[in-house]
Amino acid sequence: MNIHENLNPPIFPKTVSYGNAYVPFQQWSGNLYPPIEAFRAGTVFPELHQPYEPVRGGID
Repeated sequence: MNIHENLNPPIFPKTVSYGNAYVPFQQWSGNLYPPIEAFRAGTVFPELHQPYEPVRGGID
């Protein structure tokens, strides 16, 4: 299976080189947080909201 199938736009270039960093295109769902919720979350994009949840003792 090709990693470029069914993706528009593709998340990676057609040719990639080892040792180079690639950032995939963000897929936007069209959803936005309302202003107050966005202020609390630190982003208007729900897909980017990843609250920090510390682990007690540093062990999962």
